[in-house]
Amino acid sequence: MRGYIVFIVILTLIFLLSGGVYLFFKNFQFPKENIPKTVLKKHIIPQESQPKITKRQTQIESQKKSQLTFSPYIKTKINLLSKSEDRILRFELYGYDFLNNEEIKNFQIKVLPIFKDWKYSGKYFQISNIPNENITIIARAVNKNFQTGKEDILNFKSTLSPFAKNLKITLTRFSSPQEIQIQNIGTSSVNLEGFKIKTSLINLTLEKTNKVLYPLLFETKESLILNPGERLILLAQKSPVGINFKINRCLHFYPGLENFKEGTCFLPEIPNYLPAKCKEKISRLTCRFIDPSTISKEFGFFYECQKFVEENFTYKGCFEKNNQKKDFHENKWYYFLGERTLVEKFDELIFLDPNGLVIEKVQIR
Repeated sequence: MRGYIVFIVILTLIFLLSGGVYLFFKNFQFPKENIPKTVLKKHIIPQESQPKITKRQTQIESQKKSQLTFSPYIKTKINLLSKSEDRILRFELYGYDFLNNEEIKNFQIKVLPIFKDWKYSGKYFQISNIPNENITIIARAVNKNFQTGKEDILNFKSTLSPFAKNLKITLTRFSSPQEIQIQNIGTSSVNLEGFKIKTSLINLTLEKTNKVLYPLLFETKESLILNPGERLILLAQKSPVGINFKINRCLHFYPGLENFKEGTCFLPEIPNYLPAKCKEKISRLTCRFIDPSTISKEFGFFYECQKFVEENFTYKGCFEKNNQKKDFHENKWYYFLGERTLVEKFDELIFLDPNGLVIEKVQIR
Protein backbone atom coordinates (compact mmCIF):
# COMPACT_ATOMS: atom_id res chain seq x y z
CA MET A 1 0.00 0.00 0.00
CA ARG A 2 2.84 2.39 0.93
CA GLY A 3 4.57 1.67 -2.42
CA TYR A 4 1.40 2.56 -4.31
CA ILE A 5 1.12 5.92 -2.51
CA VAL A 6 4.81 6.71 -3.32
CA PHE A 7 4.21 5.91 -7.00
CA ILE A 8 1.20 8.29 -7.10
CA VAL A 9 3.24 11.09 -5.48
CA ILE A 10 6.11 10.68 -8.00
CA LEU A 11 3.71 10.86 -11.00
CA THR A 12 2.12 14.03 -9.54
CA LEU A 13 5.54 15.70 -9.14
CA ILE A 14 6.54 14.80 -12.71
CA PHE A 15 3.28 16.28 -14.07
CA LEU A 16 3.70 19.50 -12.10
CA LEU A 17 7.32 19.93 -13.13
CA SER A 18 6.61 19.35 -16.84
CA GLY A 19 3.80 21.96 -16.78
CA GLY A 20 6.06 24.52 -15.19
CA VAL A 21 8.78 24.00 -17.79
CA TYR A 22 6.20 24.42 -20.57
CA LEU A 23 4.87 27.67 -19.13
CA PHE A 24 8.40 28.95 -18.62
CA PHE A 25 9.46 28.47 -22.23
CA LYS A 26 6.10 29.62 -23.57
CA ASN A 27 6.36 33.02 -21.89
CA PHE A 28 10.11 33.49 -22.19
CA GLN A 29 11.44 35.84 -24.95
CA PHE A 30 15.04 36.23 -25.94
CA PRO A 31 16.08 39.90 -26.02
CA LYS A 32 16.39 41.16 -29.62
CA GLU A 33 19.86 42.46 -29.04
CA ASN A 34 21.04 38.89 -28.47
CA ILE A 35 19.65 37.67 -31.81
CA PRO A 36 22.15 37.79 -34.70
CA LYS A 37 21.38 40.63 -37.18
CA THR A 38 21.48 38.20 -40.08
CA VAL A 39 18.57 36.30 -38.56
CA LEU A 40 16.53 39.50 -38.14
CA LYS A 41 17.20 40.59 -41.73
CA LYS A 42 16.19 37.21 -43.06
CA HIS A 43 12.78 37.09 -41.41
CA ILE A 44 11.68 40.75 -41.08
CA ILE A 45 10.36 42.30 -44.32
CA PRO A 46 11.05 46.07 -44.57
CA GLN A 47 7.85 48.13 -44.72
CA GLU A 48 8.85 49.92 -47.93
CA SER A 49 9.37 46.62 -49.79
CA GLN A 50 5.89 45.31 -49.07
CA PRO A 51 3.59 45.64 -52.13
CA LYS A 52 0.92 48.33 -51.93
CA ILE A 53 -2.40 47.24 -53.38
CA THR A 54 -4.93 49.95 -54.16
CA LYS A 55 -8.67 49.56 -53.80
CA ARG A 56 -9.05 49.78 -57.58
CA GLN A 57 -6.47 47.02 -58.18
CA THR A 58 -8.21 44.79 -55.64
CA GLN A 59 -11.53 45.36 -57.35
CA ILE A 60 -10.13 44.60 -60.80
CA GLU A 61 -8.33 41.47 -59.63
CA SER A 62 -11.53 40.27 -57.98
CA GLN A 63 -13.43 40.85 -61.23
CA LYS A 64 -10.80 38.95 -63.22
CA LYS A 65 -11.08 35.95 -60.92
CA SER A 66 -14.87 36.00 -60.86
CA GLN A 67 -16.90 34.33 -63.55
CA LEU A 68 -19.07 36.86 -65.36
CA THR A 69 -22.68 35.90 -65.83
CA PHE A 70 -25.15 37.27 -68.33
CA SER A 71 -28.04 39.55 -67.38
CA PRO A 72 -30.59 40.75 -69.95
CA TYR A 73 -31.27 43.81 -67.77
CA ILE A 74 -27.81 45.39 -68.28
CA LYS A 75 -27.43 47.80 -71.20
CA THR A 76 -24.25 49.41 -72.60
CA LYS A 77 -23.77 52.40 -74.89
CA ILE A 78 -20.54 53.72 -76.53
CA ASN A 79 -20.23 57.42 -77.43
CA LEU A 80 -17.36 58.81 -79.56
CA LEU A 81 -16.54 62.25 -78.14
CA SER A 82 -13.93 63.11 -80.79
CA LYS A 83 -14.03 63.39 -84.56
CA SER A 84 -12.75 60.57 -86.74
CA GLU A 85 -9.87 62.77 -87.98
CA ASP A 86 -8.54 63.68 -84.51
CA ARG A 87 -5.14 62.33 -83.47
CA ILE A 88 -6.54 61.30 -80.06
CA LEU A 89 -9.93 59.55 -79.94
CA ARG A 90 -11.91 59.95 -76.72
CA PHE A 91 -14.82 57.73 -75.73
CA GLU A 92 -17.56 57.75 -73.11
CA LEU A 93 -19.17 54.52 -71.89
CA TYR A 94 -22.64 54.39 -70.37
CA GLY A 95 -23.99 51.34 -68.55
CA TYR A 96 -27.23 50.77 -66.66
CA ASP A 97 -28.63 47.89 -64.62
CA PHE A 98 -32.42 48.08 -65.01
CA LEU A 99 -33.03 45.26 -62.52
CA ASN A 100 -31.20 47.02 -59.68
CA ASN A 101 -32.05 50.47 -61.04
CA GLU A 102 -28.48 51.81 -60.91
CA GLU A 103 -25.81 53.18 -63.23
CA ILE A 104 -22.75 51.02 -63.92
CA LYS A 105 -19.27 52.59 -63.98
CA ASN A 106 -17.07 49.56 -64.69
CA PHE A 107 -16.66 48.14 -68.19
CA GLN A 108 -14.73 45.70 -70.33
CA ILE A 109 -13.57 46.88 -73.76
CA LYS A 110 -11.92 45.62 -76.94
CA VAL A 111 -10.39 47.97 -79.54
CA LEU A 112 -9.79 46.40 -82.92
CA PRO A 113 -7.22 46.23 -84.45
CA ILE A 114 -5.24 47.53 -81.42
CA PHE A 115 -6.11 44.79 -78.90
CA LYS A 116 -8.48 41.81 -79.11
CA ASP A 117 -8.61 40.71 -75.46
CA TRP A 118 -10.95 42.23 -72.89
CA LYS A 119 -9.46 45.06 -70.84
CA TYR A 120 -11.10 46.83 -67.93
CA SER A 121 -12.02 50.50 -68.25
CA GLY A 122 -13.79 53.24 -66.37
CA LYS A 123 -16.48 55.49 -67.80
CA TYR A 124 -14.01 57.34 -70.07
CA PHE A 125 -11.00 56.16 -72.10
CA GLN A 126 -8.93 57.33 -75.06
CA ILE A 127 -6.71 55.83 -77.77
CA SER A 128 -4.34 57.11 -80.44
CA ASN A 129 -6.05 57.26 -83.81
CA ILE A 130 -4.82 54.95 -86.57
CA PRO A 131 -4.64 56.81 -89.91
CA ASN A 132 -7.09 55.66 -92.60
CA GLU A 133 -8.07 52.50 -90.64
CA ASN A 134 -11.36 50.75 -89.87
CA ILE A 135 -11.72 50.82 -86.07
CA THR A 136 -14.13 48.74 -83.99
CA ILE A 137 -14.93 49.42 -80.33
CA ILE A 138 -16.67 46.65 -78.34
CA ALA A 139 -17.81 47.34 -74.77
CA ARG A 140 -19.88 45.69 -72.06
CA ALA A 141 -20.85 46.99 -68.63
CA VAL A 142 -20.03 44.90 -65.54
CA ASN A 143 -22.11 45.42 -62.38
CA LYS A 144 -21.11 44.86 -58.75
CA ASN A 145 -22.34 41.26 -58.94
CA PHE A 146 -20.05 40.54 -61.90
CA GLN A 147 -22.97 40.40 -64.31
CA THR A 148 -22.79 41.77 -67.83
CA GLY A 149 -25.29 42.31 -70.59
CA LYS A 150 -25.30 42.52 -74.37
CA GLU A 151 -22.19 44.10 -75.90
CA ASP A 152 -22.39 47.43 -77.69
CA ILE A 153 -20.36 47.76 -80.90
CA LEU A 154 -19.18 50.97 -82.58
CA ASN A 155 -17.63 50.79 -86.07
CA PHE A 156 -16.13 53.78 -87.86
CA LYS A 157 -13.52 54.68 -90.47
CA SER A 158 -10.61 56.86 -89.39
CA THR A 159 -10.27 59.92 -91.62
CA LEU A 160 -6.88 60.86 -90.19
CA SER A 161 -4.30 61.23 -92.97
CA PRO A 162 -1.44 58.71 -93.25
CA PHE A 163 0.86 61.75 -93.26
CA ALA A 164 -0.04 62.38 -89.60
CA LYS A 165 2.84 60.04 -88.73
CA ASN A 166 5.32 62.21 -90.63
CA LEU A 167 4.18 65.82 -90.38
CA LYS A 168 3.36 68.24 -87.59
CA ILE A 169 2.02 71.79 -87.88
CA THR A 170 2.22 74.52 -85.24
CA LEU A 171 1.54 78.24 -84.95
CA THR A 172 4.98 79.37 -83.79
CA ARG A 173 4.20 83.10 -83.62
CA PHE A 174 0.82 84.78 -83.23
CA SER A 175 2.19 88.33 -83.11
CA SER A 176 3.03 90.10 -86.37
CA PRO A 177 4.46 88.77 -88.59
CA GLN A 178 2.54 85.59 -87.87
CA GLU A 179 4.42 82.34 -88.45
CA ILE A 180 3.28 78.76 -89.10
CA GLN A 181 5.75 75.87 -89.02
CA ILE A 182 5.46 72.46 -90.71
CA GLN A 183 8.01 69.91 -89.50
CA ASN A 184 8.88 66.49 -90.87
CA ILE A 185 8.97 64.32 -87.72
CA GLY A 186 9.13 61.05 -89.67
CA THR A 187 11.89 59.02 -91.28
CA SER A 188 11.07 59.58 -94.97
CA SER A 189 10.90 62.65 -97.22
CA VAL A 190 7.53 64.22 -98.06
CA ASN A 191 6.63 66.31 -101.13
CA LEU A 192 4.33 69.06 -99.81
CA GLU A 193 2.93 70.12 -103.19
CA GLY A 194 -0.87 70.11 -103.05
CA PHE A 195 -1.08 70.12 -99.25
CA LYS A 196 -3.56 72.66 -97.86
CA ILE A 197 -3.65 74.96 -94.85
CA LYS A 198 -6.98 76.44 -93.75
CA THR A 199 -8.07 78.92 -91.10
CA SER A 200 -10.99 81.33 -90.96
CA LEU A 201 -8.84 83.79 -92.97
CA ILE A 202 -6.82 81.70 -95.46
CA ASN A 203 -7.21 78.70 -97.76
CA LEU A 204 -3.66 78.05 -98.94
CA THR A 205 -2.38 75.33 -101.28
CA LEU A 206 1.37 74.74 -101.19
CA GLU A 207 3.14 74.78 -104.58
CA LYS A 208 6.59 74.36 -106.11
CA THR A 209 8.85 77.17 -105.04
CA ASN A 210 12.38 78.50 -105.05
CA LYS A 211 14.92 76.67 -102.91
CA VAL A 212 18.46 77.84 -103.70
CA LEU A 213 19.31 81.51 -103.20
CA TYR A 214 21.69 82.16 -106.09
CA PRO A 215 24.05 85.16 -106.01
CA LEU A 216 22.48 86.63 -109.18
CA LEU A 217 19.03 86.28 -107.56
CA PHE A 218 17.13 84.39 -110.26
CA GLU A 219 14.22 82.14 -109.31
CA THR A 220 14.06 78.41 -110.07
CA LYS A 221 10.95 76.64 -108.79
CA GLU A 222 11.62 73.20 -107.35
CA SER A 223 9.53 70.48 -105.71
CA LEU A 224 8.70 71.33 -102.11
CA ILE A 225 10.35 68.23 -100.62
CA LEU A 226 10.75 68.26 -96.85
CA ASN A 227 13.36 65.80 -95.61
CA PRO A 228 13.31 64.20 -92.13
CA GLY A 229 14.02 66.81 -89.47
CA GLU A 230 13.47 69.76 -91.84
CA ARG A 231 11.00 72.60 -91.29
CA LEU A 232 8.98 74.75 -93.68
CA ILE A 233 8.34 78.23 -92.26
CA LEU A 234 5.26 80.02 -93.60
CA LEU A 235 5.89 83.67 -92.78
CA ALA A 236 3.30 86.44 -93.15
CA GLN A 237 5.61 89.06 -94.62
CA LYS A 238 7.29 89.96 -97.89
CA SER A 239 10.53 88.21 -98.73
CA PRO A 240 13.52 90.49 -98.12
CA VAL A 241 15.02 89.24 -101.41
CA GLY A 242 11.75 88.87 -103.36
CA ILE A 243 11.68 85.04 -103.46
CA ASN A 244 11.41 82.04 -101.16
CA PHE A 245 14.64 80.32 -100.14
CA LYS A 246 16.18 77.63 -97.98
CA ILE A 247 18.65 78.71 -95.33
CA ASN A 248 22.29 78.04 -96.22
CA ARG A 249 25.57 78.58 -94.42
CA CYS A 250 26.70 81.40 -96.71
CA LEU A 251 23.77 83.69 -95.80
CA HIS A 252 25.96 85.23 -93.08
CA PHE A 253 27.61 87.22 -95.91
CA TYR A 254 24.33 88.23 -97.63
CA PRO A 255 23.24 91.85 -97.04
CA GLY A 256 19.88 92.37 -95.31
CA LEU A 257 19.39 88.78 -94.13
CA GLU A 258 20.69 89.16 -90.59
CA ASN A 259 17.43 87.77 -89.17
CA PHE A 260 17.66 84.60 -91.26
CA LYS A 261 21.17 83.48 -90.39
CA GLU A 262 21.52 80.13 -88.61
CA GLY A 263 24.37 77.86 -87.61
CA THR A 264 27.95 78.57 -88.55
CA CYS A 265 29.42 79.91 -91.78
CA PHE A 266 32.28 78.45 -93.80
CA LEU A 267 35.45 80.05 -92.42
CA PRO A 268 38.60 79.21 -94.42
CA GLU A 269 42.08 78.46 -93.20
CA ILE A 270 44.43 81.35 -93.94
CA PRO A 271 47.17 80.27 -96.40
CA ASN A 272 50.81 80.82 -95.54
CA TYR A 273 51.66 82.52 -98.82
CA LEU A 274 49.81 85.68 -97.78
CA PRO A 275 51.87 88.47 -96.17
CA ALA A 276 51.72 88.89 -92.39
CA LYS A 277 49.70 92.13 -92.55
CA CYS A 278 47.07 90.44 -94.71
CA LYS A 279 46.85 87.36 -92.47
CA GLU A 280 46.48 89.54 -89.38
CA LYS A 281 43.57 91.49 -90.93
CA ILE A 282 41.81 88.31 -92.18
CA SER A 283 42.09 86.68 -88.74
CA ARG A 284 39.81 89.41 -87.38
CA LEU A 285 37.02 88.76 -89.90
CA THR A 286 33.83 87.03 -88.71
CA CYS A 287 30.63 85.57 -90.22
CA ARG A 288 29.04 88.82 -91.35
CA PHE A 289 28.46 90.91 -94.45
CA ILE A 290 31.32 93.13 -95.56
CA ASP A 291 30.65 95.99 -97.95
CA PRO A 292 32.64 95.66 -101.25
CA SER A 293 34.11 99.13 -100.79
CA THR A 294 35.44 98.11 -97.36
CA ILE A 295 37.09 95.04 -98.86
CA SER A 296 38.77 97.18 -101.50
CA LYS A 297 39.90 99.76 -98.96
CA GLU A 298 41.17 97.36 -96.26
CA PHE A 299 42.66 94.60 -98.41
CA GLY A 300 43.43 96.29 -101.74
CA PHE A 301 47.09 96.84 -100.78
CA PHE A 302 47.85 93.31 -102.01
CA TYR A 303 45.96 91.66 -104.89
CA GLU A 304 46.12 88.10 -103.54
CA CYS A 305 44.86 89.31 -100.17
CA GLN A 306 41.83 91.06 -101.66
CA LYS A 307 41.11 88.08 -103.92
CA PHE A 308 41.16 85.67 -100.96
CA VAL A 309 38.68 87.81 -99.00
CA GLU A 310 36.33 88.12 -101.99
CA GLU A 311 36.41 84.34 -102.53
CA ASN A 312 35.70 83.46 -98.89
CA PHE A 313 33.97 86.40 -97.15
CA THR A 314 31.36 87.45 -99.72
CA TYR A 315 28.13 85.64 -100.55
CA LYS A 316 29.12 85.09 -104.17
CA GLY A 317 32.54 83.70 -103.28
CA CYS A 318 31.22 81.51 -100.44
CA PHE A 319 28.37 80.18 -102.62
CA GLU A 320 30.61 79.26 -105.55
CA LYS A 321 33.07 77.51 -103.26
CA ASN A 322 30.64 75.58 -101.04
CA ASN A 323 27.20 75.13 -102.68
CA GLN A 324 27.89 71.50 -103.66
CA LYS A 325 28.72 70.41 -100.11
CA LYS A 326 26.24 68.19 -98.30
CA ASP A 327 26.10 70.54 -95.32
CA PHE A 328 25.58 73.68 -97.43
CA HIS A 329 21.85 73.97 -96.64
CA GLU A 330 20.39 74.13 -93.13
CA ASN A 331 17.11 72.38 -92.21
CA LYS A 332 14.83 75.42 -92.56
CA TRP A 333 12.97 76.58 -95.67
CA TYR A 334 11.20 79.99 -95.80
CA TYR A 335 7.89 80.35 -97.67
CA PHE A 336 6.76 83.98 -97.67
CA LEU A 337 3.03 84.77 -97.80
CA GLY A 338 3.10 88.57 -97.94
CA GLU A 339 1.88 90.98 -95.28
CA ARG A 340 -1.38 89.49 -94.02
CA THR A 341 -3.07 87.92 -91.02
CA LEU A 342 -3.12 84.14 -91.05
CA VAL A 343 -5.15 83.30 -87.94
CA GLU A 344 -7.40 85.04 -85.44
CA LYS A 345 -7.96 84.40 -81.77
CA PHE A 346 -10.28 81.44 -81.14
CA ASP A 347 -9.47 80.12 -84.62
CA GLU A 348 -8.70 76.64 -85.91
CA LEU A 349 -5.63 75.78 -87.98
CA ILE A 350 -6.31 72.78 -90.26
CA PHE A 351 -3.62 70.93 -92.19
CA LEU A 352 -4.86 68.69 -95.05
CA ASP A 353 -3.15 66.28 -97.44
CA PRO A 354 -3.83 66.38 -101.23
CA ASN A 355 -6.73 63.91 -100.76
CA GLY A 356 -8.46 66.19 -98.28
CA LEU A 357 -7.70 64.01 -95.23
CA VAL A 358 -6.84 65.83 -92.02
CA ILE A 359 -3.21 65.66 -90.90
CA GLU A 360 -3.70 67.83 -87.84
CA LYS A 361 -6.00 70.41 -86.29
CA VAL A 362 -4.66 73.08 -83.95
CA GLN A 363 -7.01 75.10 -81.77
CA ILE A 364 -5.91 78.75 -81.45
CA ARG A 365 -6.80 80.22 -78.06
